[in-house]
Amino acid sequence: MRLPFFLALCLSLPSGGNAQQPALQGYPFAKGTYFQTVQDNGLLYCTTDLGLAIWDVADPLQPALLSRYVYTGSFLDGKAVKRGSVIFLGKGRGIQAVDVSDHVNPVGQMLELGEPGHSAVFEVMDTLLFTTRGGSLITWSISDLDNPVPLDTVDLDLYSLSRTDTVLVAASGDQAYRLGVGTGTPILLDQVPVQDTYLPGSVEYAAGRLALFEEEPMNGLTMLTLYDVSVPGSPVAQDVIQDLSAGDRILYMDDSALVVTTGTDLLLYDIADPGQAHLAGTVATSWPHHDAVFDGNLMYTMSGAFGFSVFQRTGPTDFTLLATHEAGDWLASMKAGSTGYVLGEGRDSLYVLDPQAPGVGAGIRDSRAYDGLDWWVYGDLLVEMETAGVGQYELTLLRVEADGTLQQMSTIQPVHSGNTHRLGIWNGRLYWGSYVIDEMITEIYDVNNPANPVFLDTVHTWFDYGMGGMLLQVRPEQGEIRLYDAAPAQPVLLAVKNYTPLCTEGFQGGPLYPDPERALLHEVGNTCYYVIDLLDTSDVHSIGPMEGPAVPVTAANGAGVWNKILYIPYLSGWVVHIYDVGVPGFLTHMTDLSLSNFPRDLAFADSTMLVAYGGYVENYGVSSLLPDMTVQVRETGPAEGGCLYPNPAAGGFFLRTKSSKGPFTVEVRDATGRPVRIQVIGEGGSDAWISCSGLPTGLYAVRLSNDTEVASMKLVLE
Repeated sequence: MRLPFFLALCLSLPSGGNAQQPALQGYPFAKGTYFQTVQDNGLLYCTTDLGLAIWDVADPLQPALLSRYVYTGSFLDGKAVKRGSVIFLGKGRGIQAVDVSDHVNPVGQMLELGEPGHSAVFEVMDTLLFTTRGGSLITWSISDLDNPVPLDTVDLDLYSLSRTDTVLVAASGDQAYRLGVGTGTPILLDQVPVQDTYLPGSVEYAAGRLALFEEEPMNGLTMLTLYDVSVPGSPVAQDVIQDLSAGDRILYMDDSALVVTTGTDLLLYDIADPGQAHLAGTVATSWPHHDAVFDGNLMYTMSGAFGFSVFQRTGPTDFTLLATHEAGDWLASMKAGSTGYVLGEGRDSLYVLDPQAPGVGAGIRDSRAYDGLDWWVYGDLLVEMETAGVGQYELTLLRVEADGTLQQMSTIQPVHSGNTHRLGIWNGRLYWGSYVIDEMITEIYDVNNPANPVFLDTVHTWFDYGMGGMLLQVRPEQGEIRLYDAAPAQPVLLAVKNYTPLCTEGFQGGPLYPDPERALLHEVGNTCYYVIDLLDTSDVHSIGPMEGPAVPVTAANGAGVWNKILYIPYLSGWVVHIYDVGVPGFLTHMTDLSLSNFPRDLAFADSTMLVAYGGYVENYGVSSLLPDMTVQVRETGPAEGGCLYPNPAAGGFFLRTKSSKGPFTVEVRDATGRPVRIQVIGEGGSDAWISCSGLPTGLYAVRLSNDTEVASMKLVLE
């Protein structure tokens, strides 16, 4: 039963939906698909699908990641050009200029090029920028990056553009071009037609020769032709190479060698003698390459999802692979335990991440090879699930130590291993559920000593949550919750509680999170939310419905709660909707957090929110949301309502009730639900001082109860 003086607190922020942005900190992961590079003074500036990664390659065998620049938006084209201390980056439908004079802290800006539509097919020469838009090649003066000035427009519909000294090399749908720009205005020097039914691929120019790779898409035919263009306007075909495959591309060319990348290898052609081009060697690498740049006799290639590779050139067509550097990893999921660390799953590894260690190269406390089927984190335990044979699984228990290292404790081989499985650890017991034939069977193990797990019993049912010595089984389709006593080796059914599902349209999302105040928030459909209130297990009931953000359930993976704040990521919209859910039954919109890219997952630890974008992780200090909140009180019951004030508070607060049903017990609870202050006050009608002296700043819950009733309020200490 609810108190008649039940208080609900609304968090009031400036209007607009995105009033405040949590502070962004650095974080070490810097992985992506490496496209292009620029080499300068021992540094590699590498473009990825996520941003710019700057590497110190003074020791090419042990490069060091110095910094990264993350694009505010998607990056699709991978173009990079360096001029002085500025890196120009092709970004989707625009161009960014990134100042790398401080290569540890690069700073970027989008160039203002007037009408939208400038693609990432561009080049830079000195103070000239060449862009393409709507079938035109446009020349800009960029002496002042804040104010680019258009100088000239040529009717050319180009899809590729590169440069050598004062020459632009370009390709359209049916032509390859060599353009002179020594005077600032593009001048057509050579025009080479593409063969009928063929499409142009990559184009390179060096030492008076132009190389054009063409593909015939219908039949998979290819042709690579070398033209002598030493006499402007009179290109002469010298060599034709036809032993290539669709998808191959020219990686590098000089006066003696032509390097072609396939899906797996580098093909090295000797072109020193015109008319005598031939395959001189092959370097097997097992991966494709997107770009190449030289530093003396070292060639660096961008290796897509593998980072970048280093080759040593000992002769015109003699290349040896020295090293391949996998630049980080690709995180798609993260989970937080009770240790303050967050665990993340990469392509073939698990990582322990420290959210309190900002900066590149810091924050990864430990890692281990992992190619299992699933994994879970409960408290300080990590459980890995792997195949141990035909129809058999194995569970590996590891402890996350205080320093973030992983310590393997033991393994368990469950007897039952069906196609569907679930796992939970509550009150020192591990519950392994496996769907066998037509029922769920749960094996129970005592893991109070994870180095020596003890099998207890098997039950023919399942459990969703552990709570206060009980196990919960939630059946939303039936509007039913089953409560089990968790103390016996075989859990005992205590009660079956019915509630009313309040959202009946759309997809049933199921329990979204268990709340420290013992209320489960459910999500149904695109906008409807409701709470199953378990504050008093003798009176289980539903509260709502509440209207939330219009986020499809399938696009809201990674939703989580920290300090009674609900975070719902809208993956396709690059935004996290942030709601106050401190009082069951109220879903109060606080703000929206705009993200820099497509989020894969969220995790929460202490006062930080980690967002995994796949190739990198950003660390948001979400505690910055709290101090600026203005907390107001609104009554949700009869006129007997009351309030606590001031809020935010420092040192303590006054609590006023208008109910005469005292005395009351006042509990101030921290973010974990643990009481940190307990005080008994008399009947209503007067203001009682509740001391919070010595408590750290943050968000708290104030629980007010008597023999039969209870209420909850939110308190901010600053």
